[in-house]
Amino acid sequence: MNLRLLVPLEITPLGTPVVSWTPGDEASIHRLFPIMLDAQRYAVLHVSPNSRIRRGP
Repeated sequence: MNLRLLVPLEITPLGTPVVSWTPGDEASIHRLFPIMLDAQRYAVLHVSPNSRIRRGP
C-alpha cells in the first residue's frame, strides 16, 4: 500500500491497521451463525495483498 497517495487527498496516513470489535458485533455473529458458538477461533492474515491472485491475469 502506498500511503503517499493519501497526502494529496488530505487524509492522514495510518500504517497500522485499526481493528474494531464490539460486544454488539459479537452478539450479531452469534445470532446469525449459532453453530459457531463453540468453534475454535482463528485469524486470516493477508500478508501479500498485491499477489497475482488479486491482480488477475
